[in-house]
Amino acid sequence: MAAQRVESSETTEFYLVQLLEAFARPTEADLLERPLGVAYLEAFHLPAPQRYGKLKQVADTALFITGVFVDSLERSLVGPGYYTALGRNAYARLSAHPSRTGLAALFGELAGRFPEFVRVLAEIKRSTQPSANGFPQMNMFDQPELEAMMRANHKRYPRAEIRGNVEVTG
Repeated sequence: MAAQRVESSETTEFYLVQLLEAFARPTEADLLERPLGVAYLEAFHLPAPQRYGKLKQVADTALFITGVFVDSLERSLVGPGYYTALGRNAYARLSAHPSRTGLAALFGELAGRFPEFVRVLAEIKRSTQPSANGFPQMNMFDQPELEAMMRANHKRYPRAEIRGNVEVTG
């Protein structure tokens, strides 16, 4: 946060670290499986406890997507402004949520300073140095769920063959 000259409460810093940790181990298959704007609107048709959870999911996802993937968003039909507006509005609603008055200041700070926190998340550096496999670690990804699904379903395709420890060269 110092590199971006953004000061915040210790609570907000802790919250941002927890947000990054949560997205490092996602529980859903796809961050944007459904349009975030639809999820935002759906929240207002839910009872208060579920509304809180849905708004928090929308706000956190918007902050993460806008901060970490801002370069991709700038080349897409739905740009960073869309996600910023959704995130700010969702955090603002959370700050006014009657059952969570203890978190009002946190969510108010996130809503009011959303662009600053986007810059903080965008500052996350990924190493471009080759790792043990010869490629930058930032190019690697772990896909255990996909691999498990492929292994479980490959028997349906008699001509398919799974080969491990094989280098693809062309």
